[in-house]
Amino acid sequence: MIPLFHGKPELNKKLMTSTIARFMLLTILSLLIMVSGCGGRPHAIEKMDDARYAKIGIMTGTTGEIIAKNRFPQAELKHFDDVMDAFMALKSGKIDGIVTTYLTANQLCKKNPDVHFLSEDLIKESVSVAVRKGNTELLHAADTLIGELEADGTIADMRKRWYDNTTGDYREPQYALPESGEPLRIGVSATREPMSFVDKNGRVTGFDGELARRFAAKLKRPVTFHDMKFMALIPALESGKIDAVITGISETEERKKRVDFSRPYFYMAQVLLVKRAGSSSK
Repeated sequence: MIPLFHGKPELNKKLMTSTIARFMLLTILSLLIMVSGCGGRPHAIEKMDDARYAKIGIMTGTTGEIIAKNRFPQAELKHFDDVMDAFMALKSGKIDGIVTTYLTANQLCKKNPDVHFLSEDLIKESVSVAVRKGNTELLHAADTLIGELEADGTIADMRKRWYDNTTGDYREPQYALPESGEPLRIGVSATREPMSFVDKNGRVTGFDGELARRFAAKLKRPVTFHDMKFMALIPALESGKIDAVITGISETEERKKRVDFSRPYFYMAQVLLVKRAGSSSK
């Protein structure tokens, strides 16, 4: 056997001790790096558990905010006023995921192959028309309209034209709306294609845009759209700046204390939108 060290025994002993100490130090540092990597932000979220300690984007004042706080209590939640701002943060790597509606997530995935949403739904919720507290006349009119549109198949046709559309070539019927009289003031947050968005001509459209125009037609009133941040919609309704909110708003116990909700006209899921594994930040 060839000895590891040559020379005096005392020197050999010191050299061996120093070598072992350096080896042990390197081993400990490697373990610390591995542990740190496991406990930090995930490189890719492939299932809900991967998002426990992630940076998650939420829209202020939405049900997604409530869901994220309950589902991911240890995550770092980042607030945004608009889903597109959150999406740009996701694309640039500033956040790891976004809690948003299935329809919004699906639309973003169509145009951005580097993102997808997890197959597990966070929650399913109903979508209704919101009116000012105590406005029973307008609430009854909304309930009646939704009932009629469901009974004659119009709601089903609208879902097919807007939600099941894969080409982006949307078709909205034309309505004979009055040009004078008290307008029906509809509050929207028109950044949510295909529910509520602004088309290339600057016109509010989408499933909710069509529903609002049908509502105005039933009431024989002209319609005006008031586009604002989602978190501003209920305060605008309470203050009388708008008459109704038709923009994918869901009924919650907290919101019911402030405004009244019609019967649901749609049910949708909240999902977690993330970047695909291996995709780079741009």
